[in-house]
Amino acid sequence: MKNVERRDVAFPMRRDDTGRFVDANPDEHLRDMIAQVLFTLPGERLNLPDFGAGVQRLVFAPVSADVLQTVRFVVQAQLQRWLGEVMRLELVNVSGVDSRLYIEVSYVPVATQERREARFPL
Repeated sequence: MKNVERRDVAFPMRRDDTGRFVDANPDEHLRDMIAQVLFTLPGERLNLPDFGAGVQRLVFAPVSADVLQTVRFVVQAQLQRWLGEVMRLELVNVSGVDSRLYIEVSYVPVATQERREARFPL
């Protein structure tokens, strides 16, 4: 059997000038997977109805301490559930500035054991 090299496809999927799907390096791919968990609405994926944190539902919600705490709890639970095998979640911080919501995630990929951080504006 031929040894096939693993390729991670960039998200969102797109093609390069040759027509091939654009690859993502492992760090980009894990960050893309985090974004998919954050921005997918529960029920949006037919075969995984519980997948996703659905944070975009809060776009027009007033930024309050209760909303920030709820978002942090949901994001933390969903990331641990869906990506717990590929990363160790260290911290989820949710903050609001004016009418913008920011989700900051600190994590350690299992493959590299190097701490990473990602910030997602909403």
